[in-house]
Amino acid sequence: GETEVPEDPQRIVVLDGGAIDTLCALGLQDRIVGVALADRATSPPSYLGTTVHDLPSIGPMTSPDLAKIGAAKPDLILSSNGEQNSYLDLSAIAPTVIVSGHDLAEHVRLVGKATRRTAETEKLWSDFVDAAKKVGRENDTAHFQASIVQFTDQTVRVYGANNFPASVLATAGLDRPATQRFSDTPFIEIDTDDFSAAEGDIVYVSFTSPSAKDRATRIFGTKPWMALGATRDHRVFAVNNEIWQTGDGIVAARGILDDLQFVNRPIN
Repeated sequence: GETEVPEDPQRIVVLDGGAIDTLCALGLQDRIVGVALADRATSPPSYLGTTVHDLPSIGPMTSPDLAKIGAAKPDLILSSNGEQNSYLDLSAIAPTVIVSGHDLAEHVRLVGKATRRTAETEKLWSDFVDAAKKVGRENDTAHFQASIVQFTDQTVRVYGANNFPASVLATAGLDRPATQRFSDTPFIEIDTDDFSAAEGDIVYVSFTSPSAKDRATRIFGTKPWMALGATRDHRVFAVNNEIWQTGDGIVAARGILDDLQFVNRPIN
């Protein structure tokens, strides 16, 4: 359908993590008056700075508090939930736009369209693509296959080709191992006695919590992990989970590009 959005929105409630990121990239962080949080999060991603970090929460992204949204008096709501009942409830408060695109490029453009800043977001995207290609050339990414691994408190996840970090790697021309080209699910969970699905020329690992990092440190000393070629060649790198896994926008994508310059500290 159609939504009539303000010419220059001043009070924006954001129910989508990537939209928070893109608004910051557009310099509109001071106009955000409420944010929904990702599962288990207690604040917006810290990599976006204190202006966003200190914003009032209006509940989890999966079930935001309508009363708190109304009290924030927004003139625009950006959401990733397209369910009819939720959309009608939100639209009764303020003009609401669903900004969850099929990929990062569409997501960024939808935020630009909703905030009437299409030219600015087109430049953000083109600048990012140029930067990604530059990183690819400088680091010879066409000759590497990179693995994306995440440690949780209980599991080890290996990520496929259909998720945010994978899309950034692809933009930089970085290929994925054959075991990580699946697209029917964002990730698979593997046993700690066989890390073959995690193998790659380079392995980027992140941790969902301090306890997950402590667990990973113990695993890094085991024979199955040490059997990885990337471990023996010192090509395993620790990266920020907030940027790689809970980030979803231009600012986070740039952070991943920084990691792809192969200057971060190996963990072993």
